[in-house]
Amino acid sequence: MPYANNNGVKICYEVEGHGPPLVLAHGASGDMTMFRRVGYVDSLKSDYTLVLVDLRGHGQSDKPQELSAYGPEMAIRMAEDIISVLDDLKIAKSSYFGYSMGAMVGFRAARIYGNRFRGFVLGGMSPYKYPEPRVKINSEFAETLKASLNGLEAALSYRERTLGRPLTS
Repeated sequence: MPYANNNGVKICYEVEGHGPPLVLAHGASGDMTMFRRVGYVDSLKSDYTLVLVDLRGHGQSDKPQELSAYGPEMAIRMAEDIISVLDDLKIAKSSYFGYSMGAMVGFRAARIYGNRFRGFVLGGMSPYKYPEPRVKINSEFAETLKASLNGLEAALSYRERTLGRPLTS
């Protein structure tokens, strides 16, 4: 398998198919083989040159041992890894598909290297930080769940109290 080099970190990739280039970036704890297992490669290889990448720390790519390699800047380093693969292949511009962590990397790549991509399909992730009220929503859900353990009537009564209105008219 070929490897691109991003400042000493080897990034494993494979190329398959014919047509315009399309990078496929997997989610956390996955690797490029997931795209074969779920049928993406077979479905897309007749229309696209697929660039399957093992993101750093995954699959056959290097797994840096420093804690800093996996901190807040990790998505930026992974976006750089994608660019190093495209450079290794001498691809000036590609489309990008990323899921979960692969989407997080895609959001960074769009922001930093947008001119290197024709477009993005990003799923299972948001470009935004989780809002603070999420903690409140989760604690309200937990309270509703506890109330539901006392039966449907108790759960509905609790929910009406928290909403400050009846659930039915």
